[in-house]
Amino acid sequence: QLASGSNGNCIKDGYKHCGPDNSVRIWKVDSGKQIRHFDFTRPRIYGVQQLCLSRDGQYVVACGCWDHPHSWMSSTVYLWKIDTGESRNTFKIRGQVFLKDVTFSDDNSTFSVATGNHQILTWNNADQPSSMDDVPVAEVAVKSAADAPLDQKKHFPIGFSPDGRFLVGGDKSGDVLLWETHTGAEFAKLSGHLKPLITATLSPDGRYLLTSAHDYSLRLWELETRREVLLVSGLDSKVTCVEFSPRGTAIVAGSEDGSVAIYDAQAGQSRIRFEGHTGRVNSVAFSPNGDRVASGGND
Repeated sequence: QLASGSNGNCIKDGYKHCGPDNSVRIWKVDSGKQIRHFDFTRPRIYGVQQLCLSRDGQYVVACGCWDHPHSWMSSTVYLWKIDTGESRNTFKIRGQVFLKDVTFSDDNSTFSVATGNHQILTWNNADQPSSMDDVPVAEVAVKSAADAPLDQKKHFPIGFSPDGRFLVGGDKSGDVLLWETHTGAEFAKLSGHLKPLITATLSPDGRYLLTSAHDYSLRLWELETRREVLLVSGLDSKVTCVEFSPRGTAIVAGSEDGSVAIYDAQAGQSRIRFEGHTGRVNSVAFSPNGDRVASGGND
């Protein structure tokens, strides 16, 4: 199965408009058949910002902004059960925030959302639905700028590690920063990129961090030693999304020019390049057995 989320935005006469398809869909990979469609008609949203499947494949959680284009920062988190298609819960986040990433815990009992204003919000995967206007139910942790010394003008979050234990981010100088999810404390700084970070991902074993930045480079870091072990520089286009293969031997990278490339994770050599997208690639993913790659883009 494959999960996708779209924002349906289009540019017309210089203005951004809400398109017809702001939804989450579940697809059968072999046939391309749609098996679930989670509709945002009530309330109508203005784009899926982030999307995540639970580790057991039973649930999908989506982060969306809602109501109308002028309230794009009024963010809400939606949780559905895939086999029945029922809405499991809805969590409205108070304040003007942009949602940067979402991840489930290992046992699927909680999920966490990282926000653009340096909060980490964690909720129980509760059975009791809540209304749109309620405070998030069963909130178990909140870490904000008051708890961790983050300068919002200099630091920005990118995404969680696969196990949800820490958050990856960067600063305007190009440094890569790592924060503990439960404490909000910075525990590592990786220097090498010449311009700010675009995206990052961890290897399946958690030993390596792969990053791309506006300096047209990919860098692989060994977290234990805080050492850069691989550099791919001079790329033709900025890499906008990256992912490791399940065994960690290969890397898939989507780019601003619409291309998708597979790299050797040890040598950094390009193995194969896929063409087809006519716009920026926003998301890439390996299948669990590593035989297939999925990509989603602005086209």
